[in-house]
Amino acid sequence: MKSINNKRVDRGNIYDIVFVVDGGIGGGGAERAASRMINYWMEEGRKILLITVHSRKHDAYYINPKVERVIVTPIRNTTNSFHKIVEHLLYIFRLRNAIRLTKSRVVLSFVIFSNIRTILSCLGLKKTVVISERSATIGRSYGLFWDFLRFALYRFSNTVTGNSKHSLMGMRKYVSEDKLVYVPNFVDHNANMQENKKNNSIITVGRVIESKAQYLGIEAFALIGNTFCDWFLDIIGEGDQLEKNIKLSSKLNITNQVNFHGFVKNVNKYYKAASIFILTSKYEGTPNSLLEAMSYGIPCIVPDNL
Repeated sequence: MKSINNKRVDRGNIYDIVFVVDGGIGGGGAERAASRMINYWMEEGRKILLITVHSRKHDAYYINPKVERVIVTPIRNTTNSFHKIVEHLLYIFRLRNAIRLTKSRVVLSFVIFSNIRTILSCLGLKKTVVISERSATIGRSYGLFWDFLRFALYRFSNTVTGNSKHSLMGMRKYVSEDKLVYVPNFVDHNANMQENKKNNSIITVGRVIESKAQYLGIEAFALIGNTFCDWFLDIIGEGDQLEKNIKLSSKLNITNQVNFHGFVKNVNKYYKAASIFILTSKYEGTPNSLLEAMSYGIPCIVPDNL
């Protein structure tokens, strides 16, 4: 376990908050919310320790360079079920050791997988464990194994936050109501509502993964693309379904009207130019991209499952 200055965590180091984002500061909405919270608390004079599996060069979002960081050796990929269990147990041991070496009272974790591993790592350490559930808890499954662990372990945290009241409702089955706290997502306004020159652009923003279902937007756009030849669909984000969506746009003969921009740190210029925002997700907590689009005054088309 190494910090950014390649030294081991000093035993007894006192931090106000230990942040566990064990998937790294990737390009998702949860990671963006985490980075904003970390930076805000640093500006407020808090001492923060970030525990993750990647060094700063892999961060998709800015993290104050004064934030101390512990890099824990990640879980190795394996197809063997027994080896998977062993890898997770070893990781939890490494994470527990990193947390134990500090005198921090509060440990904050983001996203279900990190939440579960953090709860297990903190058992018996007398820490105040706060976990943040960033997605839908009703109608979304992470598989029987992870669903069971969430059901069995979330109750052992001190506080469980959710970014939608619907998400909190889903957790009432296994977390006492006095532990559930609604913490809505926030948006930087920055005069977003000022008049901007609009293009014939339909925009969607988010990781290009199965649950975000950008393919639905592509299929819908294909139905009107020939009629509205001067309109474009701008897809911002990256993920394991990117290539599949690129092939789909080619198959539907709308390649010239669909733009794949990949991950973009600052999406403001795309929001400012867009005439319509679409969200195609199968499930969401409270999507950051929708709030941002609304803050720019863009007409939004969303599914009825939010």
